[in-house]
Amino acid sequence: MNSPNIVQIVMGSDNLPCCKQLYSSVFGFAGAGDRIIFSQHHGQVMGFGGWGGATVLYMVGRQELVQLEFWNHTCPPQRPMPAEWRPNDIGFCRLGISVPDFDATLERLAALGIPTMTAPIVVSGLRRVCFRDPTVGIPVEIMEEGAELPGERDRYHDLEPAVVYVAVSVTDLDEAVAYFGGIVGLEELAVELHSADEEQLWGLANARRRTAILRGGTIFMELAQYETPAGRPRPQDDTLDRQGFKTVAVGYRDPAETAGIVQRVRAAGLNWTVAEPASFIGGNHVIGAVAHHMKTLSVPLEVERQFGYSPEPDKWWRPPADAVGKHG
Repeated sequence: MNSPNIVQIVMGSDNLPCCKQLYSSVFGFAGAGDRIIFSQHHGQVMGFGGWGGATVLYMVGRQELVQLEFWNHTCPPQRPMPAEWRPNDIGFCRLGISVPDFDATLERLAALGIPTMTAPIVVSGLRRVCFRDPTVGIPVEIMEEGAELPGERDRYHDLEPAVVYVAVSVTDLDEAVAYFGGIVGLEELAVELHSADEEQLWGLANARRRTAILRGGTIFMELAQYETPAGRPRPQDDTLDRQGFKTVAVGYRDPAETAGIVQRVRAAGLNWTVAEPASFIGGNHVIGAVAHHMKTLSVPLEVERQFGYSPEPDKWWRPPADAVGKHG
């Protein structure tokens, strides 16, 4: 079978205007649309059991079939990230983005008043540094693009930034590899994205952990089982109405291929938030996937724009300076 793509990175933000400004002005992601949602179906898909309401922001970089999706829930009200949260706590926890202009990116970040967590370090001749997203709450790694950075990042859109990896802290590394690799179908690779020394970048200096790397399309998934410090388990009430890194979606353009993931997950004894057919194009969420969430999504080419996978034309128009004050 062809490995599925990691097609969507789903995050909860407490300030969508600031979030859009951050990812567009600092990194160069393009807005791909926004939605205001309030429906029973949304509440069921997200696993709330009742009505669901949210404002949603879509953004894209240069890669095909890769989308940043930012949520701010109003029904139920979005819950803030716990003050004691650490990036080794169980669940999706970190994001890596490559940029060709590392120095200029840091200058734009500083202009927004956002500090980095450490000074930059050099890995294989390329620089890396993290900041904590003030609206989502997670560490985001800025990675200098270059030949020595693992992976291949296509240029489907005429944009610069690319998502390199998503990271998830797991309770059992072998179980997580068996799920995301053996059941979901992501490709396991003998690649090292980070040494133990690089844990300092997101505030876990001297951490001891085991890691595995999988790939979905052009994005790596870095699985980490932390021994010291041990990650806190997911709370029993950890649902998708929270701030932070909620989940990722995996899938294909062809719904029939995505259906294979759905069927394998069902065969493994896991369930879905809504009882849609396996070939359902829209998103659906797995319940209880290895102590964290996961989503499937199909993105046929004909609905790419409607689903927020293409840059959207600017909504605001600024009149030329010589037009100000003129009438008639």
